Amino acid sequence: LPELTKAAQLETVLARKRVLVIDDVAANRRILREQLWAWGALVDEAETGMDGIHQLQSSHSGRLNERFSLVIVDMHMPGIDGKTTAQIIKGDSRSSDIPVIL
Repeated sequence: LPELTKAAQLETVLARKRVLVIDDVAANRRILREQLWAWGALVDEAETGMDGIHQLQSSHSGRLNERFSLVIVDMHMPGIDGKTTAQIIKGDSRSSDIPVIL
């Protein structure tokens, strides 16, 4: 069998997975959303760290397939920055197992 390309591997991993993108810049969210969609992911967006944290907390009460599989966070945001947002996400036992990319 031929080795899967990196893009095909991402499509396999991300297909139908729910990803949360947290970034205060709309253009950055759009770029990430479109690329993640191309890989088959289901994308939710938040403009601030607190909005993202609230979305994560709301998803905990849903069914397992509605939980987020990945969170992508911008490092430099006003208010709560990406590092603090990631620390809050990882500090919550309900979301500590979700990978966070800064």
